Amino acid sequence: MAKTSRRMRSRPPLVEVLWMDSSSTTGWKTVERVREWIEEGIYEALTVGFLLYEDRNEVVIAQTLSQKFFDPGEDDSWSSVDCMFRIPKKCIKRKTILRAGTVTWKG
Repeated sequence: MAKTSRRMRSRPPLVEVLWMDSSSTTGWKTVERVREWIEEGIYEALTVGFLLYEDRNEVVIAQTLSQKFFDPGEDDSWSSVDCMFRIPKKCIKRKTILRAGTVTWKG
C-alpha cells in the first residue's frame, strides 16, 4: 500500500493586538451631538487571535481555526478559518506574542 503524503501546517503565533479603531455615524446629527461625538475620541480595540499574515502594511488575525487547518491531508477544502481581522499596521499601538509559532503566510 502506498504511503499518503501529508501536508501539516505549523501552528501560527497566538497574538494580542491593541489597536486604534475607526468609527462612523449615520443620519443627521445636531451640532451638540457632533461635539459630543468628537469629544468621545478614538476607541482602542483589543484583539486576540492567530496571526495568519503579516507584511509591512497590515496583520491578519483569525479567532478560530478548524482542526483541518493544521492537518488538511490531501483535501484542503475542509480547512477553514473564522472571524478574520485585517488591521493596518499604522493603527497598531502594541502587538504581544502570547504563544510562539510560524506565520502561515508572509508578505
